[in-house]
Amino acid sequence: MFTRNSEINNSKSSIDQVAEADNRVPADGTSVAKGSARETVISNDLTIHGNVASDGIVRLEGTIIGDMNCSSLVVENDGAISGNISADDVKVHGRVEGTVHGKNVMLHSTAFVEGDIYHQGIGIEMGTQYDGRLKWVKNAEEGQKLSSEKSTSTSVIGNDNAPHAQAAE
Repeated sequence: MFTRNSEINNSKSSIDQVAEADNRVPADGTSVAKGSARETVISNDLTIHGNVASDGIVRLEGTIIGDMNCSSLVVENDGAISGNISADDVKVHGRVEGTVHGKNVMLHSTAFVEGDIYHQGIGIEMGTQYDGRLKWVKNAEEGQKLSSEKSTSTSVIGNDNAPHAQAAE
């Protein structure tokens, strides 16, 4: 498990200094303004098994097998997550397998998404591979309630004990 505690050391580390000097532009063309929330990069050589939480921005170039909860998530082209996502802003260039809860969700043309998306605003570029259900919700709580109701649904395809609809004769 990885955690970040800003109270441990208030001085700038060499990593922070390198990050400030690094002027890379993200794949989606956005940038992080100075003084805004910190950005965490999960690099492409890292796989995390377990849930991840951050109060800031997370740029996923690696793999997470577990749930992700943050303020903003960018799944880069090489990034993949197998688990649920909960974030205000979600931008997907890579692979997502799981339910997405986001105020603003953007699926780019390189994205592969398999799962339901509960959103307050969505954009989908031509070429996106998406399999799931889109549901507009008023707020995050409504989305969480709807997805938990769906996961407790008892109907199972192929279950011989489940009632079957009969065609009218």
